[in-house]
Amino acid sequence: MTGPKPVVLPLHHGVFRRRFLLLHFLGFKSWIEKNSTDTWVCDLVYRVAKSCLMYTMKSARLSILFLACLASSVGATPEEQAALEVAIASHEQAVHLMPEVWMRDPFILRHGSWHYLTATRQQHVTWGEQGLELWRSQDFIHWESIGVPWSFTRSSWLNKFERGPQDPAEFWLLAPEIYFMDDHWVAVHSTNRRRANLLVSFGGEYNDSFDEPFGGELGQRHHPSIFTDTDGSRWLVWGCTKIAILNADLSAFDGAEHRIGPSDRALGHEGSSLIKFGDKYLLFGSAWSTDLVGQGTYNLYYCTSDRLTGPYGPRQFAARFCGHGTVFQDAKKRWWTTACGEGTYESDPSKGQQICGNKQAWTRNPQGLTLVPMELRLVKDGKVDVRAKDSHYANPGPEEAQPFTLGTD
Repeated sequence: MTGPKPVVLPLHHGVFRRRFLLLHFLGFKSWIEKNSTDTWVCDLVYRVAKSCLMYTMKSARLSILFLACLASSVGATPEEQAALEVAIASHEQAVHLMPEVWMRDPFILRHGSWHYLTATRQQHVTWGEQGLELWRSQDFIHWESIGVPWSFTRSSWLNKFERGPQDPAEFWLLAPEIYFMDDHWVAVHSTNRRRANLLVSFGGEYNDSFDEPFGGELGQRHHPSIFTDTDGSRWLVWGCTKIAILNADLSAFDGAEHRIGPSDRALGHEGSSLIKFGDKYLLFGSAWSTDLVGQGTYNLYYCTSDRLTGPYGPRQFAARFCGHGTVFQDAKKRWWTTACGEGTYESDPSKGQQICGNKQAWTRNPQGLTLVPMELRLVKDGKVDVRAKDSHYANPGPEEAQPFTLGTD
């Protein structure tokens, strides 16, 4: 198969030169990981790239040319790629991607012709430095690594935050999300030490310098998300669920908090997000099917309202195995949700239900990124029906604690 063309790098511009090299190394590493089944090749890429970045630009340049030649000799089979292309084009079945990448809480933003992906990486983050890791793709099959454009070491306050007696020793970035707003990249994330953060780039499409307008004052807002309403107002969403309007420069809240959620029971415990479909607000959240953490399947639920601040209707079922997924539209305006492997992977439904019966967590999603096609439609009485199109994800399992009547009209 044809690999990436050799790249001739400019050897100037100081700090930019190092970042430029880093991004190209990460791009080659990502390409080889996607197209190689040989783990020794991926390990070689990592070791050579890391070593060369520590030494001279001349060595780095020669090594990149070497890696380009190496990359051209490995790859996924044409049959595997063709099957993925057919599945994505059909928009009828779930697709499993990036099997070499451990991730949780995957989030995808469509910006122009590109889809940007970020996720919780814990100890698996590239180069071992906790931060905001990104990939991008135009077809969902080929993912280009952008690396870690922002890390804890570049924070104005996270490194000064004292570890509490109950805090874990490892300091991890959790549940990141990224947006493009008013010519700025904006990101939010949580941590495993009870602190959230909001980042705003200094401007420009490719700028990787971020300000933290809230500083450490965002507090313990678990797994934050940002919703932009049709009137241009922007709201922080966190927990499961509270919302508050943000001011114009995203440096403070511009109003009181509102607690929102289903009329009949709790939506879940994390992973909340909002979208607007027609005139309806759709609030999504994640929970375990049995209502017991770590038992059953990790699912995606939703409720709807005519007003952002509520009241919302009853909790409804959206997709199985898609807990902490993000519902988004691709360039063709088709709906998907992200998903990941939360629990023991098993593709056989009967064996999976046995896992649930043993009070353990089961998932159909292998390691990496799973994309599940979704259908959002208006039904009678102006209600919105949200369903996964793949039959393995479309219905709740027999262990589900809440009884659902799924609409068909």
